[in-house]
Amino acid sequence: MKSLPILAPVVACLLIVLTYLLLQGAALDAARHERTLDAIRTVILYNAALQRDVLRARAGLLRSYDPLVRSIENLNEATQTLPAARDIASGEARADIERRIAEVIAAVCDEETLVEGFKSDNALLQNSLNYFNYMSGRLTSEGDGLRAVEIGALMIAMSRFISDPQPEAARPVTASLDRLARPFVDAVSASDVRSLVSHGRLIVTRLPAVDDLVSRLQAAPTSERARALQDLYLDVHGRAAARAARFQTLLYVAALVLVGYVAYLFARLRHNARILRERLEFEGFIASISTQFINLPRDRIRAGISKGLARLVEHAGLDGAQIFVSRTYDADLSGGYFYRRPSGRSTARLPNDLIELASRWTLADHERQGCIDALSHGNLPAGHYIRLAVRDTGSGMDQATLERIFEPFFTTKPAGHGTGLGLSTVHGIVAAHRGAVDVRSQLGQGTTFEIYFPQIEPASAQADEGEGEATEVPVEYGNGETILVVDDDTPLMQLAEEMLAALGYEPVGFDRSPAALNAFRADPGRFDLVLTDEVMPDMTGVELSGKLHEIRSDLPLVLMTGYGRTLRSPQLTAAGISEVINKPLLSASVAQCLARHLHSG
Repeated sequence: MKSLPILAPVVACLLIVLTYLLLQGAALDAARHERTLDAIRTVILYNAALQRDVLRARAGLLRSYDPLVRSIENLNEATQTLPAARDIASGEARADIERRIAEVIAAVCDEETLVEGFKSDNALLQNSLNYFNYMSGRLTSEGDGLRAVEIGALMIAMSRFISDPQPEAARPVTASLDRLARPFVDAVSASDVRSLVSHGRLIVTRLPAVDDLVSRLQAAPTSERARALQDLYLDVHGRAAARAARFQTLLYVAALVLVGYVAYLFARLRHNARILRERLEFEGFIASISTQFINLPRDRIRAGISKGLARLVEHAGLDGAQIFVSRTYDADLSGGYFYRRPSGRSTARLPNDLIELASRWTLADHERQGCIDALSHGNLPAGHYIRLAVRDTGSGMDQATLERIFEPFFTTKPAGHGTGLGLSTVHGIVAAHRGAVDVRSQLGQGTTFEIYFPQIEPASAQADEGEGEATEVPVEYGNGETILVVDDDTPLMQLAEEMLAALGYEPVGFDRSPAALNAFRADPGRFDLVLTDEVMPDMTGVELSGKLHEIRSDLPLVLMTGYGRTLRSPQLTAAGISEVINKPLLSASVAQCLARHLHSG
């Protein structure tokens, strides 16, 4: 048994190593790899198709620009898949791939802008070219004299300009257009000539711009950048595949080591089984003593305790142990029971057994106690209670530690020596029995725990047994009131929202207290009640309640906590907290709490 604390970390380390190797040696996603390569190839393919269709459109061979639009859409769709390529790498390699992807996406965006400009300019150009060719041919064939000669000269100059749209070739065209623009006597042909001149001038201005767009589209670096991305991706993918293969080999070796170690542990556990059986026998022995105490008549309880403890000490082998269990009526532990740790012993398992025995005897005794006014952890209504007290003379606790002892996962022990759930579990059990805990401690003087349970009279206890199951407290539902819910544990916050919605309220949840405070400041009148957790990283529930109370003093504030706090605390009172309820939340308890504050009037 003593070797288990050593073996457990070793097994845990092996499992961590196996998990790491399993993650690192995982096979690369083949489907994603193919999708990434297909996306890169699509970019290269449709970029070539785009450049081809641009040349066809410039030559007037396309009836519409639909092929250009489809090519751009396919390029954009392919670039949306490209970011998956970075997932195979990390660090500098990932940054390189991301940079290459950004370059490809930028090139596609530039091409899309150029194509939009080309479509509009080329449409005007092709329209003007078609009209110019038609009108110039008709005027030449129908006209005579000087005008026919001038139009023929214009057609020759325009043909040269179209084949080589340079400024030198544009000057003869412009001169011919200027001559034709002069008025002449034939009014019937004048409008046709003016239209011819207008379209000719548009050709002179638009043709160089369209050819410039074509040149820029043909020189776009999209394909080159896509090929560079493909080369980089294949290189990184190959290195990642080789690394995964190495880790898979290490995984097999680690798995063999773990199997051998598990076999060793199995042999050790067989040896420890005998020790465990002895411990179970010992615990059964304790249970039998407790049963005897409960069944003893009232006048024989003290004698039964003495004999039971003597048998317990004899069975446990605690030679020379000094154990005191007594009934007192002093001011410190009135009506309680306590144990005194044997002097000279740093640790002992026996006190836990004594607490169990004493608590069983106390509950069987049903001695009437006084009313409880205020406790350090929790609240109790006025009434009569049974008190179980345990006192030690240890090092004690300071106030900060005392306030957090029942907080889940809080521990003062070093790492690996405690979970911080022991006292939290105790508090939950006591609260489930409608009890409370009072803790008093001073540094250097020890600690006293007092556990209070409601006293049940014999007559009422029998009545409760017969009627308790049939009695149900009616649940009072809400009328759509808005409840602000604040809990840094998102699943618990969502669970509270669902519970409140089922009870007829309108929940508004936040998992960060600053966000909840900002929402409240924006519209303080929106909320009818606030339900906030106490332990939160940015701002505690008490601090948040204080700020909300400053903004709106009439707002009911309910504090949720996994460990109790008294409402009479000046800090809670100053924060305007109306009530403290314990976690986990129960629908009936929450419904009653909200009804008290929202429906009482």
